[in-house]
Amino acid sequence: MGPDDNDVSVDSLTDEEMEAQEEARRRYFDQQEGEDLETRAGARHGEELEQYQAGHPAPVTTSTSTQLPGGVVPGSPQVLPDGPILRNMAEFKPVPVKWLWPGRIPLGKITMLAGNRGVGKSFLTIYMAARVSTGSPWPDGTECPRGSVILICGEDDPDDTIRPRLDVHHADVPRIELLTMVRRTDPKTRQQGEVTFTLADVENLRIALRDRPDCKLVVVDPIGSFLGEKVNEFRDNEVRSVLAPVAKLAKEYGPAVVIVAHHRKSKTGTADDLVMGSTAFTALARVVWHVGVDKDNEDRRLLLPGKNNLARKGSGLAFTIAGEPPMVDWERGPVTVTADEALIVDDNKEGGKKALTQLDQAKSFLKDVLADGPRKSAVVEELAKEEGISKRTLDRARAALGVLTDKQGVSDKGQWLMKLPSPVNHEPVVSKFQEVLHAVSTSGEAAKNANGP
Repeated sequence: MGPDDNDVSVDSLTDEEMEAQEEARRRYFDQQEGEDLETRAGARHGEELEQYQAGHPAPVTTSTSTQLPGGVVPGSPQVLPDGPILRNMAEFKPVPVKWLWPGRIPLGKITMLAGNRGVGKSFLTIYMAARVSTGSPWPDGTECPRGSVILICGEDDPDDTIRPRLDVHHADVPRIELLTMVRRTDPKTRQQGEVTFTLADVENLRIALRDRPDCKLVVVDPIGSFLGEKVNEFRDNEVRSVLAPVAKLAKEYGPAVVIVAHHRKSKTGTADDLVMGSTAFTALARVVWHVGVDKDNEDRRLLLPGKNNLARKGSGLAFTIAGEPPMVDWERGPVTVTADEALIVDDNKEGGKKALTQLDQAKSFLKDVLADGPRKSAVVEELAKEEGISKRTLDRARAALGVLTDKQGVSDKGQWLMKLPSPVNHEPVVSKFQEVLHAVSTSGEAAKNANGP
């Protein structure tokens, strides 16, 4: 009802009543106009809010007073508070495993190839590189994707060993590259020089993979030569700090990474336990393969499966290394013997373990671990401990072999190295007593033959 909706005559009103009625009329129209303004403003605000939300899907916060723990305002671009990051498994899209060698060597993962020295591990990696460079089928008939290869090799000479082996295996050589050195610029002198590549400098490997998008295989042979001088290969955390970034690069860029490792001298436990160094090597590798010699035929080599986290453990294969220049020659058909059966010594079987003295074992151990050149004394002692060789026996073996020790670096933090003495050719020393004994024996035998039976 408005202010004029009454039957009272204006002439009958007093001055005070008329003034009060006029005031009421003003208040009524002011109220009506205010409600219209608020309605129109609200409509405009609603339209503007809808337009903003259409272009900005993030939630719009109308108040800055509400805060999360740590002072973070909801909907703001500030850093989220510290705490666990949980991802629902529904966010992950299932994808199949991709293979370089189906069922045997996966793409985008680390594979371990382990065995004693001289059994043909490096021959196998060169064979693999040749196959990948040409896309030729694997020896079991499965397909091999074609691509480029990066060889990180520290023991074989590229001129007289690696290249001839690639040629005899019919490799597409321009697709294969060798990575052993890194170019560095001195920040003070601005002069450039070359330093040995290690996996600790993983950024250089990233650059190499980035510039070669077709790379399907990276070989590290042997892993011990490329961990970096500050890495102790017997400490899990140090090994993981180097290999985990390599595994991440493999996943990001897609190549198979084959790491070559040596077996320990001790042949107890399981085949995977034989890999020298930290257990992190076999833990980070998704697949492990072992190379060994057939106990019944020393010319026959066996490629036998260890652990396989990505597929059913398959059968082994057999091969020989023959010809000039030598090449890998595969046998047809699978090998049924397991890695444990072929490589692990059963102490309960007669003749299963050679009757070597502790000193003989320690000497054999030193010859083996130092065969590739000097090694840190601390690392050699760790290896000896794993083999069950005491410090006292190791010292006796060092003295017997004439193992040399040398300090690397001049500071207090310099590390001691062990190395085998240089081979010296000389005639065996024969004592005077042995000469007399031999002369007496020879003359007695001659007299017996002269007198007859």
